[in-house]
Amino acid sequence: MIHLLFATVLLAAGADEAPRKSSPIAPSLPGLTQEEEKKQEEIIDRFILADTGRLRGEAAAKAKKEFDKLGAEATGALIRGLNKAAQMSHSCPILMISKKLVRVLDSSTDPQLLEYARDEIGGGIKHSAHSRVLQDLRLRCMLRKNALARLRTDRPEPPSFARMPTMKDADLARAATTARGIALRGLLRELSRRDGSEALKALTRAAGSSDRNVQSYGRDMLDVHLGRMHISSLKEKLGDDQIEVRLGAVRVASKEAANAPLLIERLTDDSAAVRAEARAALKKLSKTEDFGPAPNATREEQSEAQQKWKQWWAQRR
Repeated sequence: MIHLLFATVLLAAGADEAPRKSSPIAPSLPGLTQEEEKKQEEIIDRFILADTGRLRGEAAAKAKKEFDKLGAEATGALIRGLNKAAQMSHSCPILMISKKLVRVLDSSTDPQLLEYARDEIGGGIKHSAHSRVLQDLRLRCMLRKNALARLRTDRPEPPSFARMPTMKDADLARAATTARGIALRGLLRELSRRDGSEALKALTRAAGSSDRNVQSYGRDMLDVHLGRMHISSLKEKLGDDQIEVRLGAVRVASKEAANAPLLIERLTDDSAAVRAEARAALKKLSKTEDFGPAPNATREEQSEAQQKWKQWWAQRR
């Protein structure tokens, strides 16, 4: 949930934690605990209340925001919420939930997930004013599954979550080039725990993705990877050839005030994005000062701003 619930679970998990098993629903989904599933259902229930006007104000806005962050890992809860909404007179909840399910199902390459969704959508509902919505969703599942069966591709199936910790860095990185959705996030999470160059390359590639969800999670996992490095290695990454690596190194370095001199050095970086990241980090550390440089600053102006920041740091010591 790129993601609230699953991303939180992934980031909170320790390196020594037992690997998460695949879901019994489908191998492309992670197995969730009863508490996690209950949390998802509560989010959907609150969204329905908000969408039908029974929850208002900030509570309604929060409910909609949490619902928007649900991803493929919440497929089971979304289908149960859909079936609940199908028995209501209001049309908004079922339309909004069905739209989210369409995005999940249309992007899925897991035939088992599509079969599960087709079986469960509308399950046990004999009469509904929204029967056409349910029928259309079941039809989409069948068409998607048939299209996958006809599709000839060399793309391998993503490895299960249970297998990822035993895989080599190169194999994980290779799988990450073709994986999508929740499987890709699992691979990136595992790569963030590795120290090799293959892991760094894969995380850097994800951090620079044109897909905003992949980019956001890729940057988070790149930061986890860089954050495990010794300060001497992190200094090297601040001068890396890849912009995304330098950006990640700046983000990690900014967590310690003592690293201010390292951030100051990046104020003359060739990349405007890196300069902006370093400037923002220094502004946050100083709390009151901002010596630039501006986004369109010349080389001379960048150097002037850098000298002012160096003077600020010298006065603090």
